[in-house]
Amino acid sequence: MAEMKKGFFYVRNSEHPIFYNYVVWVEGEKEKITEFMGTNANAPQYPVTPYKCANCGYIEHYADPAEEWRH
Repeated sequence: MAEMKKGFFYVRNSEHPIFYNYVVWVEGEKEKITEFMGTNANAPQYPVTPYKCANCGYIEHYADPAEEWRH
């Protein structure tokens, strides 16, 4: 297993009008979220895709490739 990094989930608006908000993972401390706000924020955001076991209902979350920061 590789190193695990601490981060938090952040709800982000979609750029497409037919989509709604979705969750991204951001590395860092959620208490410092104000550092990720503003026009100069550039932390990568990783959209999160959950997968559910059809038999037992167990859910795992996986991060998709990083996207540039958007509010």
